[in-house]
Amino acid sequence: MDVTQFENFLTLHEKDIYTFCLYLARNQQAAEDLYQETMLFAFETRADIDNLQNPKSYALAIAAGKWKNLVRKAGRRAEIAPEIPLDSAFNAASPAENLTKNLERQELNACIQKGLDTLKEKVRIPLIMHYYEDFSVEEIAAALDIPTGTVKSRLHTGRKILKKFLEKGGIHEYQE
Repeated sequence: MDVTQFENFLTLHEKDIYTFCLYLARNQQAAEDLYQETMLFAFETRADIDNLQNPKSYALAIAAGKWKNLVRKAGRRAEIAPEIPLDSAFNAASPAENLTKNLERQELNACIQKGLDTLKEKVRIPLIMHYYEDFSVEEIAAALDIPTGTVKSRLHTGRKILKKFLEKGGIHEYQE
């Protein structure tokens, strides 16, 4: 992939990749840093990106890998010197026609985000890729370099845990 093709790729997918980083980091500043690191690495390795394959998947796999490394590094640092936790300021609610639906959606999104925050990274990342980025099980498996059965298992486990979390929060069923 040459520079012009990379620019076209970036124009097409930058919003999706940034949103994925935001879901992973749960903080705007951390998401921006993760996005920049991801795009820098993608640019440096642009020769490996195949336009006929799924280049967005390649970029999301880079972001997931970078995020895992940052989490591990933060864990090691926390053992030495505890840090103040980052503020979680992300709110994924989209505007709705009436105020009641908008408030319900905001409440549900906040509850889902809290539920996602309780999950381990290995379960949370496939859920985000599948439900927020519309990746198939096979695409997630390829991006994370794990078997499709493992992806299915992690999606099932994540859904089960989120369902219990939502039920504890008083949300039993949600319909538009």
